[in-house]
Amino acid sequence: MTSFITNNSPKGWAMDVQGIAPEAVIPQALILQCTTKGGEVQGDAPVVRVPRIKIIDAGFVPEGNDIPESDPELSEQLIKTGTVAELLKVSRDQLVQNSAASLISHEMRRSLIHKSDTAFLSQPAPTAPAEFPPGGLLSYATDAGPLTGDLDALVDAFAEIEALPGGVVTHVLAHPSAYATLRQIKKATGSNEALLGAGTQAGEKSILGVPVLTTNAMPSDKIMALDKNYIVSAYSNLELARSDDFYFNSISVALRASFRFGAGLLESEAAQVLTVS
Repeated sequence: MTSFITNNSPKGWAMDVQGIAPEAVIPQALILQCTTKGGEVQGDAPVVRVPRIKIIDAGFVPEGNDIPESDPELSEQLIKTGTVAELLKVSRDQLVQNSAASLISHEMRRSLIHKSDTAFLSQPAPTAPAEFPPGGLLSYATDAGPLTGDLDALVDAFAEIEALPGGVVTHVLAHPSAYATLRQIKKATGSNEALLGAGTQAGEKSILGVPVLTTNAMPSDKIMALDKNYIVSAYSNLELARSDDFYFNSISVALRASFRFGAGLLESEAAQVLTVS
């Protein structure tokens, strides 16, 4: 009896897959910009284990005395991953039209970026014992309260991040509406001068010297300050596949794209969420 394996099966049963580094295809995805990569993984069951160590503070030692041994605390951060994917059925006649292939490819990339950004930030955390799909950053971040009328609450949120060992605010994520509200804050009552100094020139988006990334993957009234060094991620290559045989009965082509990723927050204080009102 002939074995049923990929080597002797039609391409519809064993589609070719092209793996491309996501940095080259979707560099604007938030998980690439706002995290530190800790590893790669394939499959829902395996996890990336990021080792952590906390050492007791060093102290003064009198001359000639033995140095006391430290008793470090060892732990690990587990990063679960999930795959976002899409499958398109396109007639062969449609695909050969001018610019059709490039337009479809562009739209598939845009769709993957939107879905991965939304999952990275807003995916609800699974209820135990469920572990899939992994929760987004907003499920584990610190609620820094309201931001109204001035930037004092944001200054406090920055201080909370910088109080962590080696903490530094690397990014601020904001929904476009929330960022627009901040830009409308004036320096004084009756003034038309924006507190953020936008003036008539938009310039680079920033708050308190920190780059701002606006995304509709954030809730419309939220902004989040974060330290990417405390957010560890795992992601695979972006996989693109095409089969001219999968839809054999309709003379159509199958186009598939997939991206596996996940992220973990090492300290909840490293991501501070504020509600803009």
